[in-house]
Amino acid sequence: MIYISFVLRNPFIQLHSLVWEWIRPVTKNTTAEIGLYRTNGIVGFGFSITGFQQDHRGISFDLEFLGWNLDFTWYDNRHSEDYVQ
Repeated sequence: MIYISFVLRNPFIQLHSLVWEWIRPVTKNTTAEIGLYRTNGIVGFGFSITGFQQDHRGISFDLEFLGWNLDFTWYDNRHSEDYVQ
């Protein structure tokens, strides 16, 4: 797993709410998600890659700017025991 993230947040408010979400299966075993959120993040980014016998392995990328968070995720919708033949 690789996970890199940095966020500068406003400590005086607690906010995390979904504004818009798009979820679609791409193939039989993969799904793509895009989400737009209102948060207390001023500026930030995040990137992660998961794999190697983990549930829902895939890639995730998100950007935060002035209270808005755009999140993109592409993942395998199987569980790790489904990989073993």
